[in-house]
Amino acid sequence: MESLADSLTRRWAQPAPMAQAGFYYAPNNPGDDRAMCFTCNVCLVCWEATDEPWSEHERHSPTCPFVKGEYTQNVPLSVTHATSPAQVHSETSK
Repeated sequence: MESLADSLTRRWAQPAPMAQAGFYYAPNNPGDDRAMCFTCNVCLVCWEATDEPWSEHERHSPTCPFVKGEYTQNVPLSVTHATSPAQVHSETSK
């Protein structure tokens, strides 16, 4: 049985670091560790316990716009409807 310490060292298995690196879980079969980037569609498998999502993304897809910090139409985690400025919508007369 895997210990809690072992499971905590597997950053690739944690949703937050994976999402922050642009990955989403995309298994072909139950138990797969297949993850894909939402921007460049790089597909990474066979993650090791010491792998860091950002490092792996940069290494396997250095030209990915998300990795390079370019505009990707992704909404940063810090922006929500509550933090967005209000917009005024004008009514048109009928």
